[in-house]
Amino acid sequence: MNMQRPNRIASILVSLLVTLTFCCLSSPVRAADFTHTTATLSEGRWGLAATTVGDKAIFAGGLWDYDISGNPISSDVVDIYDAQTGTWSTASLSQARFLLAGTSVGDKAFFAGGWEAPYGWTSDVVDIYDAGTDTWITSRLPQSEYGLVATSVGSKALFAGGNILGDIVDIYAVDTEQWDTATLSVPRSGLAATTVGNKAIFAGGSVAGGLSAVVDIYDAGTDSWDTASLSQARAGPAAVTVGNKAIFAGGMIPPGEMDPPIPYDIGFSDVVDIYDADTGQWSTATLSAPRFSLAAAAVGNLAFFAGGATPGPGGGVSDVVDIYNADTDTWTTTTLSMAGERLAATAVGNMVMFAGGWGPSDVVDIFIVPELLSGDANRDGVVSADDYGSVQSNFANTGHAGIPGDANGDGMVSADDYGSVQLNFGATAGMGSETTIPEPATLSLLVISGAGLLLNRRRRG
Repeated sequence: MNMQRPNRIASILVSLLVTLTFCCLSSPVRAADFTHTTATLSEGRWGLAATTVGDKAIFAGGLWDYDISGNPISSDVVDIYDAQTGTWSTASLSQARFLLAGTSVGDKAFFAGGWEAPYGWTSDVVDIYDAGTDTWITSRLPQSEYGLVATSVGSKALFAGGNILGDIVDIYAVDTEQWDTATLSVPRSGLAATTVGNKAIFAGGSVAGGLSAVVDIYDAGTDSWDTASLSQARAGPAAVTVGNKAIFAGGMIPPGEMDPPIPYDIGFSDVVDIYDADTGQWSTATLSAPRFSLAAAAVGNLAFFAGGATPGPGGGVSDVVDIYNADTDTWTTTTLSMAGERLAATAVGNMVMFAGGWGPSDVVDIFIVPELLSGDANRDGVVSADDYGSVQSNFANTGHAGIPGDANGDGMVSADDYGSVQLNFGATAGMGSETTIPEPATLSLLVISGAGLLLNRRRRG
């Protein structure tokens, strides 16, 4: 009788125990762990702006139709999705316009600038929605502009670039309700903006005579500016932050620069530049296909890059969604319900939403990611003492639900998040609603019991 075989089986089972135990302790959300559904806006349009405040995703303005002379007509419609109730409602901007910019600070959403068609007027209007009081008020930019980009850091909303002045950054301090201005290192339009940690980042864009690789970085902690460079000069990349990484994907490049060259090369990029706020280092990745005018949003550890214009005879439109998992540093793909470009994107709760687009379209594609684990401020799948540190290091930051330090999923890092960590201490993330993963201790007993049964069965044999 071979006495080594049972020992070999037991050894294999112990190895399996170790592997499965680690899987249970660290189970990041996978790209396959989401569902896809659709909704409709009250009015199809493109060139709209989107942002999230609290549990409400807001889609404002846009271009919705053309008059009998072929002139475009701007929209003042605001579609509001309440993630708590799953219902839609509408409101109105104080002025109809498209190519406006949206961002949020605390419980306030801002929609700034834009172009009022068919009159050809640029706007300095800022419509401000207060989610706490469910009311709208208006303010004014220091100067009118359209084609702005927007982001927020701390208690400040920042609006930068544009098609007229290009180098102005208008900064609104929520605490004082006052405007200030700063200047980009290079004036440009078609840039992208996002915030990671306490840094607001403005990247790429079109400049006189070409395209720019310049990255302007505003550090809210020191109230100072710095610069960096993208790996490739381009205009109109999509920007989003997931975890500690700011990501700039795709965009337009000069004709003839696609690598490898393809027929009908009109200059679309598949390059992804990734800034790691923890290390201060830049790295690159590649989209599944080159495209321009795509949209981006993030929930938890997943960043979604959807749609866009594609190269080809006469140009094309993409339905591809590239998904980046920040925990595993891997990429996968899925598709929109229909191809689209110039989509508006935002995230609310555990959903990313892509709305409207060229057409104009009224479709809203919604990707629902498994619920964020309450108390898990650093999104590692377990609520532990490390989460207190995450709250502390990211304190006062605001953004989408699940940003680093946001333990309770309200999009803000505050004292409430310490309470969420304490309340949920020891909780761990599962792998989905249909699968129950045993606790490590339970799993150990199951594997050891299995090993015992096999060994006994061998001895009896």
